[in-house]
Amino acid sequence: STPSPGAFTFKSYEVIKFVYYRSQTQSSKMQVKMEPSGKFSPLNNEFLLTLNFKCFEAPELGLNENIEDERKLLIESTIIGRFAFMNVKDLNAIPDFFYTNALAILFPLRSVYLL
Repeated sequence: STPSPGAFTFKSYEVIKFVYYRSQTQSSKMQVKMEPSGKFSPLNNEFLLTLNFKCFEAPELGLNENIEDERKLLIESTIIGRFAFMNVKDLNAIPDFFYTNALAILFPLRSVYLL
């Protein structure tokens, strides 16, 4: 049987950066920032998804206050996931559901590195 259009397989991942800073306080406020980016290779039908992840300790501020200058970096990581497509020859043929699912597959793997 022929795979459905846009069918993909998760091939591998690599943690290329991981930094952990121990907090000196017992703050319960955290802020998470994720920056995904990707690159499709039509030669081998692969998509490389890069996920930059940062976790900050945030000060006790009101909801409308700017915390950019007041937060402290606790965790920073960069992970790359490699996905292979069955019937995709160019970037425009990648279905929208791939991006959500690929992030859902890759995101928990950055936590495995902590263990």
